[in-house]
Amino acid sequence: QILLAGIVLSMLTYPVLLASVLIYSVASLFGWRLDTWQYYLLGLDLINLGIAYSALLILGYAATPKAGLRNLAKVALSLPGYWLLISIAAWRAVWELIRAPHHWNKTPHKISASRAAFVRPMTSSAQVPH
Repeated sequence: QILLAGIVLSMLTYPVLLASVLIYSVASLFGWRLDTWQYYLLGLDLINLGIAYSALLILGYAATPKAGLRNLAKVALSLPGYWLLISIAAWRAVWELIRAPHHWNKTPHKISASRAAFVRPMTSSAQVPH
């Protein structure tokens, strides 16, 4: 349960982590004076992001060795955006849980071609067996 809570918490707090890295990095690049705790926070944020991105890339490479290193670069560059989209989805889920806790936001799917062969369409002239 702690692991699951950590995953959800990391999804919800990722934008805060990313924003603090961007704000403190831009501030230090433009010569703004940061306090010592802000430098520590920036360092800790960068270490966390580095470890998280590296762990995911290592796991991904180990799971798909045939893909090679050329696809790994694409994945590495897309990770921040992908995780941001996951965070947006998590915040949307929290909002829907608060707003409509009993609503199931189910994705509509079309019937598959293999299943469509077994399903007869009902028409107005079709007789319903008793």
